[in-house]
Amino acid sequence: MTGQSLVISFAGAPADRYMDDALMLEQVPWDQYAGQVTRSVIVAYLQAMMYGHDEPEPDCPLNSDRSFSTMVLAYPRDPDLDYRVALTHGELSARTVTGMEFTEVVNVRLENTVRLRYPAREVVSIAFMDVVYDETGAVVDPPAVAWNGAEIELSSPVYGALKVTYRLLVHGYEVTVPERDEAVESRYSSVLYARWDGGVTWLELDPPPGAEENGDAGADCWWPVVTGTVSGPGDPDSGPTDTHANRVIRVDYCSGEIISDTTYAY
Repeated sequence: MTGQSLVISFAGAPADRYMDDALMLEQVPWDQYAGQVTRSVIVAYLQAMMYGHDEPEPDCPLNSDRSFSTMVLAYPRDPDLDYRVALTHGELSARTVTGMEFTEVVNVRLENTVRLRYPAREVVSIAFMDVVYDETGAVVDPPAVAWNGAEIELSSPVYGALKVTYRLLVHGYEVTVPERDEAVESRYSSVLYARWDGGVTWLELDPPPGAEENGDAGADCWWPVVTGTVSGPGDPDSGPTDTHANRVIRVDYCSGEIISDTTYAY
C-alpha cells in the first residue's frame, strides 16, 4: 500500500459573507506617523541633548509592556442582531454602542445597482452631485434612484457620482494584543471573529506599522540606535576652530571671464 498525503488548507473568508450586510467589521486605521520619528521630533531631540530640554516622545503605538491597543468597529444592519465576538489572541473590552449619520460619495459606472460602504439602517438623502453621462459620453437627465433596503437602484445605467447620506449603528470594541514572546514571526497575529445565527465574519488585526519589522531589535517606537556625543554652546571647544570667510567671484556673463576673485575673512 502506497503512502498518501492529506493536504489541509485554510480557506479565506467566503466571498458571500457580506451578501446580506448583516454585520461588517473594521479596524480603526493607524495614524500616518504612528511609531515613527518625524523630522520635528529629531530636531526637538537634538535640542534636548544640547540644551537640557525634556526629550520628545514620538506617537508611540505600543504600550509599556510592548502590547498594542486598537479599536475595532462593528456595523450591524439590524440593531437587534444577536452576535458574539472573540479573539484568537489578546483581550477584548465591553461593547460600546453609538448611532451616527454618514455621508458617502458613490461613483456610478453604467450600473443598475450600487452598494454603500457600510450597512445602512436608513437612507436620509440620495442625489447626483453633477451632470451624468450615458455610455456614449453624452449628457443625459439623471435617472430615478431608490433605496431598496440593501442597495441603491437606478432606473437606467449612467456615469456619475451619487452623494448619499445614511444612518448606521456602530459597536465599538477596544482590543489589546500582547506580543508573542516565543513567536519567530507574526508576533502580533490576532483575528477577531463575530458569529451569529446563520452567519460569521472575521477580521485579521493589523499591528502598528513597523512593529513586526522592529520587534527583533526590541526597538521602542523605532528610535534609531545611535552612539556619539553632542556638545552644547557653553562646552569647551564647542565652536568652530577654522576662520570663517566669504569668497566672492564676479564673472562676465557673456564671455565667462573671471573679473574678480576676492575672499573676505571674518
